[in-house]
Amino acid sequence: MVVTFLFVEAPPVLSLNQIDPIMNAARTLSESGSQEARLLPEGTVMVCCIGSLGKVGIAGRTVASNQQINSVIFDPRLIWSRYGFYACRLLKSRLSNIGTRNDSSYCQQVKV
Repeated sequence: MVVTFLFVEAPPVLSLNQIDPIMNAARTLSESGSQEARLLPEGTVMVCCIGSLGKVGIAGRTVASNQQINSVIFDPRLIWSRYGFYACRLLKSRLSNIGTRNDSSYCQQVKV
């Protein structure tokens, strides 16, 4: 059996209308390719912070992502990841108001 990992990109994978966990992606990584990537566990909330600001998705299985996506892994003892997902969806308007760089939307990663 060949093990593959989803490679999440924005767009098109992260969609504001998608509330179901991400279970498929156009691209995947092989097991050897995944050793070079930062793997994100099921339940990770992903927020696009370059280009399509504020698009949010939640991993339905182990995934990797590109640099356009910042990921939030919630401590399950404190925050249910699905709650965190819905809370992050509310950030779109705030992210859109943050500065731009080179005529494209851009938001710096911050520690919260």
